[in-house]
Amino acid sequence: MAVTRMNREAFFGGAEVQADDWQADIRDGRVPMGPPAIVSATVLWLAHATTHINGEIFTTSSGKVARVAFLIGQGFFDPNHGPEDLRDHASQIRSLNDAFEPACTADELGLIPPLFAAP
Repeated sequence: MAVTRMNREAFFGGAEVQADDWQADIRDGRVPMGPPAIVSATVLWLAHATTHINGEIFTTSSGKVARVAFLIGQGFFDPNHGPEDLRDHASQIRSLNDAFEPACTADELGLIPPLFAAP
Protein backbone atom coordinates (compact mmCIF):
# COMPACT_ATOMS: atom_id res chain seq x y z
CA MET A 1 0.00 0.00 0.00
CA ALA A 2 1.29 3.40 -0.96
CA VAL A 3 0.10 6.80 -2.12
CA THR A 4 0.67 6.94 -5.88
CA ARG A 5 -0.30 9.22 -8.74
CA MET A 6 -2.96 6.67 -9.73
CA ASN A 7 -4.71 6.45 -6.35
CA ARG A 8 -4.17 9.75 -4.55
CA GLU A 9 -7.13 11.53 -6.20
CA ALA A 10 -9.55 8.60 -5.99
CA PHE A 11 -8.78 7.49 -2.44
CA PHE A 12 -6.90 10.19 -0.61
CA GLY A 13 -8.44 13.49 -1.75
CA GLY A 14 -5.33 14.38 -3.72
CA ALA A 15 -3.02 13.95 -0.73
CA GLU A 16 0.63 13.67 -1.61
CA VAL A 17 3.90 14.03 0.21
CA GLN A 18 4.51 17.73 0.89
CA ALA A 19 8.02 17.48 2.31
CA ASP A 20 11.14 15.40 1.89
CA ASP A 21 10.23 13.63 5.14
CA TRP A 22 7.24 11.41 4.23
CA GLN A 23 7.30 9.95 7.75
CA ALA A 24 6.59 13.42 9.16
CA ASP A 25 3.76 13.77 6.64
CA ILE A 26 2.21 10.56 8.05
CA ARG A 27 2.69 11.68 11.66
CA ASP A 28 1.08 15.03 10.86
CA GLY A 29 -1.86 13.41 9.04
CA ARG A 30 -1.11 14.89 5.61
CA VAL A 31 -0.88 11.47 3.95
CA PRO A 32 -2.22 8.08 5.15
CA MET A 33 0.81 6.03 4.07
CA GLY A 34 4.25 6.24 2.53
CA PRO A 35 5.51 6.35 -1.05
CA PRO A 36 5.78 3.39 -3.43
CA ALA A 37 9.56 3.22 -2.98
CA ILE A 38 9.13 1.86 0.56
CA VAL A 39 7.10 -1.08 -0.82
CA SER A 40 9.69 -2.15 -3.38
CA ALA A 41 11.99 -3.80 -0.81
CA THR A 42 9.25 -6.33 -0.03
CA VAL A 43 8.75 -7.06 -3.73
CA LEU A 44 12.48 -7.56 -4.26
CA TRP A 45 12.78 -9.81 -1.19
CA LEU A 46 9.92 -12.05 -2.33
CA ALA A 47 11.15 -12.17 -5.94
CA HIS A 48 14.77 -12.96 -5.03
CA ALA A 49 16.08 -16.41 -5.98
CA THR A 50 17.14 -17.13 -2.39
CA THR A 51 13.66 -16.50 -0.98
CA HIS A 52 11.82 -19.80 -0.75
CA ILE A 53 8.49 -18.45 0.47
CA ASN A 54 5.53 -19.54 -1.64
CA GLY A 55 1.77 -19.53 -1.26
CA GLU A 56 1.69 -16.77 1.35
CA ILE A 57 0.24 -13.26 1.28
CA PHE A 58 1.97 -10.19 2.72
CA THR A 59 0.89 -6.64 3.37
CA THR A 60 3.44 -3.87 3.18
CA SER A 61 3.07 -0.16 3.73
CA SER A 62 5.17 2.65 5.17
CA GLY A 63 7.87 0.35 6.54
CA LYS A 64 5.60 -2.33 8.04
CA VAL A 65 5.66 -5.79 6.46
CA ALA A 66 3.41 -8.55 7.80
CA ARG A 67 2.02 -11.87 6.73
CA VAL A 68 -1.73 -12.08 6.08
CA ALA A 69 -3.30 -15.39 7.05
CA PHE A 70 -6.41 -17.30 6.11
CA LEU A 71 -7.75 -19.04 9.22
CA ILE A 72 -10.61 -21.44 9.80
CA GLY A 73 -12.31 -21.44 13.18
CA GLN A 74 -13.80 -24.51 14.85
CA GLY A 75 -17.22 -23.26 13.81
CA PHE A 76 -20.57 -24.95 14.27
CA PHE A 77 -21.54 -28.37 12.93
CA ASP A 78 -25.02 -29.72 12.34
CA PRO A 79 -25.63 -31.31 8.92
CA ASN A 80 -29.33 -30.48 9.26
CA HIS A 81 -28.97 -26.85 10.30
CA GLY A 82 -31.33 -24.12 9.27
CA PRO A 83 -31.00 -20.34 9.33
CA GLU A 84 -32.24 -20.16 12.92
CA ASP A 85 -29.50 -22.56 14.04
CA LEU A 86 -26.90 -20.31 12.41
CA ARG A 87 -28.43 -17.27 14.11
CA ASP A 88 -28.35 -19.06 17.47
CA HIS A 89 -24.73 -20.14 17.03
CA ALA A 90 -23.38 -16.97 15.41
CA SER A 91 -20.76 -16.36 18.11
CA GLN A 92 -19.49 -19.94 17.76
CA ILE A 93 -19.39 -19.61 13.96
CA ARG A 94 -17.50 -16.31 14.14
CA SER A 95 -15.00 -17.39 16.80
CA LEU A 96 -11.38 -17.87 15.77
CA ASN A 97 -10.40 -19.58 19.04
CA ASP A 98 -8.32 -22.65 18.23
CA ALA A 99 -8.29 -21.60 14.57
CA PHE A 100 -6.61 -23.74 11.94
CA GLU A 101 -4.40 -22.36 9.18
CA PRO A 102 -4.81 -24.49 6.06
CA ALA A 103 -1.97 -24.70 3.57
CA CYS A 104 -4.35 -25.70 0.77
CA THR A 105 -7.99 -26.51 0.07
CA ALA A 106 -7.39 -30.19 0.79
CA ASP A 107 -6.40 -29.28 4.36
CA GLU A 108 -9.77 -27.60 4.87
CA LEU A 109 -11.67 -30.46 3.25
CA GLY A 110 -9.86 -32.89 5.54
CA LEU A 111 -11.64 -31.32 8.53
CA ILE A 112 -15.10 -32.46 7.37
CA PRO A 113 -15.11 -36.31 7.40
CA PRO A 114 -14.17 -36.62 11.10
CA LEU A 115 -17.25 -34.55 11.97
CA PHE A 116 -19.39 -37.46 10.73
CA ALA A 117 -17.60 -40.08 12.80
CA ALA A 118 -19.80 -41.99 15.26
CA PRO A 119 -19.53 -40.66 18.82
